[in-house]
Amino acid sequence: MRIARVVPTPSAALPARPIQVRKPVPEPIPPLLIAPPPPGWTPDRPAAMGPTGMATASLVLGIVALVLNVLLIPTVLAVVFGAVALAKGTAGRTRSIVGIVLGALGVVALGVQAAIAIPVLIGVQQAAVVRSMEASITNGLAQQGTAVTGVDCPAPGVVRAGATTVCTATGASGTALRVDVTFTDTAGGFTYRVGAA
Repeated sequence: MRIARVVPTPSAALPARPIQVRKPVPEPIPPLLIAPPPPGWTPDRPAAMGPTGMATASLVLGIVALVLNVLLIPTVLAVVFGAVALAKGTAGRTRSIVGIVLGALGVVALGVQAAIAIPVLIGVQQAAVVRSMEASITNGLAQQGTAVTGVDCPAPGVVRAGATTVCTATGASGTALRVDVTFTDTAGGFTYRVGAA
């Protein structure tokens, strides 16, 4: 037995169609028309540090003045930069005002710190002068052969040449001795004279 082989003929096969590949066609870009500037017009040049930069500098320096209020420089610069930024224009106006306010608060804080620190420093200086006087008088009397158990001196107030104060020394027998102290300079140098209380 024979097997017949059937070969399709072109007429029996599917009709052949041409394959079309479509490429996107770019649309033409219309020309960009820019009108020329009006006569006499010139473009603005960017400033090196305009009002916004000055306002930001004022704000940052105001914060630094409050946080690290050890020098007056950031405080003054905060106020100056804020004022310059306000004078130049309205850009950054809020930052300028806040910088000026923080700078002013820095000045107030510095004043409060000075009002507290100056009396404290004067008190520390006077306490050191009193301790020095008491130790010097005790040692001087011991070298002269007068034994004392203690010397009490009041705070001298203003230490200047010619100022005087009176200290009280307690002798070994319990007797009180008057010690007249005269300051010789503003550094706390002094002379003393011992007498009966």
